[in-house]
Amino acid sequence: IVLSIDQRELGDYHPYVAADYVNLGNIRYQMEDGDAAEDYYRKALAIRLTHYEEDHPAILLNKTILVKALVLTGKLSEAESILNEVLVLQRARYPQPHTDVALTVSEMAHVARAREDHARAVQFFSEAADLYLATTGEESKNYLIAQANLGGALSSTGELGEAETTLRSVLGVLERVLPEGHDNTARAHIRLG
Repeated sequence: IVLSIDQRELGDYHPYVAADYVNLGNIRYQMEDGDAAEDYYRKALAIRLTHYEEDHPAILLNKTILVKALVLTGKLSEAESILNEVLVLQRARYPQPHTDVALTVSEMAHVARAREDHARAVQFFSEAADLYLATTGEESKNYLIAQANLGGALSSTGELGEAETTLRSVLGVLERVLPEGHDNTARAHIRLG
């Protein structure tokens, strides 16, 4: 409904319409419908490209989000190519640690994990965690997710001691900042066994 209202009131190529497509893509992604999510993300990107330059943060973020759907549908080569392009442009735009770079590096880790290249996944998740730590701090959701993903990737490489240490550090922060018995703390305990 929101999409059709925005299209009627603002036209098919308004940035709000692009945002509507991203939101629809996010819903389809959560439903694990990668093809529909990809279609919505591509529509959003096409609209945004009529308003912004190729290196604009909105374009780079849209491409990074598109990659999630590509990974879900197994289009790993295209996903990796897009991420490499985005990362070059982001590093030129943001010489200091930045959350957008951290997100892109994290998505590179997901591509590596999907390719079962666990050593590269560890490298990328570690870099993403470092970037999130520098930009958002130890108690941020994104840092904790990156650390938990790093722990899982370390486990996949057989580095079980380091994986446990990493996951225990996440658990320590969760226990410190969340109420006792919180679902995320319980999940972290289960992950540790």
